[in-house]
Parts: sequence; C-alpha cells; structure tokens
Amino acid sequence: MAVDVDALKEYVGAGGADGTDYEATLATAVALVENHVGQGSEVPGDVLDQAVLEVGMKLSNRRQSPTADFDGPIASAPKDPMITVYALLAPFIPAGFA
Repeated sequence: MAVDVDALKEYVGAGGADGTDYEATLATAVALVENHVGQGSEVPGDVLDQAVLEVGMKLSNRRQSPTADFDGPIASAPKDPMITVYALLAPFIPAGFA
C-alpha cells in the first residue's frame, strides 16, 4: 500500500493540529482493510489505497464528531468505518460458502 500519514491528512482535509493521531488512525485503517481482504485476495493496489483512505477518513470523522450535550438530534458518524468500502472491495474478494 502506498498510503502514508500525509496522504491521509490530505484526503481528510486536515489543515492544522486537530488533535487526531493520524499515525494510529492510518494503522487502524490498514488493519481493518487487510483483515477484511484476507490472505490470497488479488486486490489492485490503487483499490486498496482508496479503501484505506476511506476507512481512515471515517475513523477520523468519528473521532471529531460531537458526542454533544445539547438538545436536538445528533447526526453521528456511521458505527462501521468499513461501510463505504465493502462494495469497493467486493469484486476482488472470493465469495465464501458455508
């Protein structure tokens, strides 16, 4: 994978110090994507990179979203940071049979 911390910051749009540990965020994103893809899958590098960036952005957004102490509905980040990359990765992951 060619994604580094600077690429993640650029993708997220982080301009300054926002308190996010982007190294940890990137490591988590890589681990989640690699775990989903598994061994033996032939996912092109650019697709893996896009998946890592998307998951990293979701993790970053979740850390920055309000947990709020005010009245009214709160739009929270999705619980599963992989939600947007399942469809992206699906064509490259062999279907399993139970």
